[in-house]
Amino acid sequence: MEFHVKNTAKTRLIIERPIVVPLAVALVLFAVFGGVSILYVVSYAICGAIILSLLWTYALARGLWLTRQPSVGHLHVGSQLEEIFTAQSSSLVPATYLQIDDHSNFPGYPASRVESLGIRQTKSWHVYWRCRRRGRYHLGPLTVRSGDPFGFFSLRQEYDDTITFLVLPPVVDLPGLELPRGSLAGSSSGAVRVLQVTSTASTVRSYQPGDSVKRIHWPTTARRDELFVKDYDLERSSDLWIVLDLDSLTLFGEEDDSTEEYGVRIAVGLANRVLREGRAVGLLTTGRDRVMVAPERSGDQFDRLLGELAGVRCDGEQRLSEVLPAVESLLGREGTVAVITSSGHIDWIRSVVALSQRGLSPVVFLVDQSSFGGPVRGVTMANEVLRSNIPCHLIQRGYRFRILAAEGSDLSGPRVLARGYRTDIVPS
Repeated sequence: MEFHVKNTAKTRLIIERPIVVPLAVALVLFAVFGGVSILYVVSYAICGAIILSLLWTYALARGLWLTRQPSVGHLHVGSQLEEIFTAQSSSLVPATYLQIDDHSNFPGYPASRVESLGIRQTKSWHVYWRCRRRGRYHLGPLTVRSGDPFGFFSLRQEYDDTITFLVLPPVVDLPGLELPRGSLAGSSSGAVRVLQVTSTASTVRSYQPGDSVKRIHWPTTARRDELFVKDYDLERSSDLWIVLDLDSLTLFGEEDDSTEEYGVRIAVGLANRVLREGRAVGLLTTGRDRVMVAPERSGDQFDRLLGELAGVRCDGEQRLSEVLPAVESLLGREGTVAVITSSGHIDWIRSVVALSQRGLSPVVFLVDQSSFGGPVRGVTMANEVLRSNIPCHLIQRGYRFRILAAEGSDLSGPRVLARGYRTDIVPS
């Protein structure tokens, strides 16, 4: 049986041993109608223990609460998460035990523990944990249990507050792996004027009905007292599209030592290198929740890509050969497409060849599934890619990614990427 304690909506008082109540009533009846004096003593003792336990537990329920203060900043794999817990009791009875059950999904997080509190005591402790795996996690909710020393009654407090955060993949470099330089050597202006806005404005012209206000060149307009707009060149794209294959059938290995994790790290390394060269990078993943980030070269693009790559999983239900034709039009023309896969199906190679026929420059980063226990040899697949005149890099288990510092990222301040509703519940 459970009862909500008044003024504390998240606190419930629970009768742990309901049998003691009818037992006490039976003893009283036997003592009254049986005339056995010892039964009076036993019944008084049991009734007194029940009343004392009830009052003890009720006092704890009205005067006990717990707060947590996590420091979830800009966390990468290898960073340390710190959290401060504070348990406080304003009750006139001690909490002989305080069982804290943490329902966070952070792997191995040691926030659950058992404490005790004296009369009107406050106790704080720190929890430190090294972030070992990228992902999207949440801290909380919490369940707190306590009760009287006899175990007749207990209280259960539920704190539904959650804080969601990301552990970003490590920033890595890819020693020995190069992109085709011809497709990334820079942008050149063509002779064709276009209606869309590109990064290259060649000249200005008079405003015409239908021109976007965003294209107005204000300095010329102010100088000539007439509306002028910027005229853009169609530039040969130096964008890099990273296509990460997350078909569930391509997953081999476990956790950090898996084809999934190798694919993510290759994507991070490529994005970091190309953005540092001043070029635009976009991302497309083929998982169940497909991710598409348009190519940009802005300063926060790398953080955006890391945030997306932090939560991806190899749970897709479509093969790469089915996805590439469907998104082909989104990739544009004359850019570079880096396809990262560990697939052992040869049909996706034809889809990559089709990209090259549209003016794109594909390059394949093939994670060797056989080195992770898969049935198809990576060398065989790589030879098939090379026969199609597509550059290919074969990455096998044990490849040494060079871990870099997260340069350019502000690690000092908090970086909570999503937050659940949070209130410190203090009984009145």
